[in-house]
Amino acid sequence: MPDRRGLAIGLTVWLGELVVGLAPLMCQSLLHSFLAITVRPALCKATELDQFMDCHWVRNGLEQDAEFCIVAVVIAGLALLPIPRMRIVALWEWRHFYLYVCSLGLGLLMVAAAMLFALINAGVSHDTEAMVRVVLVAAVLGSFMVAVVRAVEQ
Repeated sequence: MPDRRGLAIGLTVWLGELVVGLAPLMCQSLLHSFLAITVRPALCKATELDQFMDCHWVRNGLEQDAEFCIVAVVIAGLALLPIPRMRIVALWEWRHFYLYVCSLGLGLLMVAAAMLFALINAGVSHDTEAMVRVVLVAAVLGSFMVAVVRAVEQ
């Protein structure tokens, strides 16, 4: 069992990574709380005569979903940064195997968040709100798990 100092350092590092990762979201939330936007965006298909038909309103939180995707990539990336510096020599030790599995999961989460971001910005996303939230929560939990393993290593 690691000592309290190692756990405190691991928790502090994780909270620091979380604050850095959530900074863009905090800025975006602050910015949009003071904006007075009266126009509601819509996606339409243009016809040959440059008239727009088949329009549907874009959900209000769509830009926030894109921001959640960016935050998920940043948090997962920050959690993955110190892993190459750690000496992973034996995958049969539970800590190394656990760290290896966590790093694979965080890498897949980064890819999933980037793909969701691309879908949202291309305007072809359909009800991605729940999936974006799942990816963000999984990135935060994965980051925490990696911080715990790093604390155990100290």
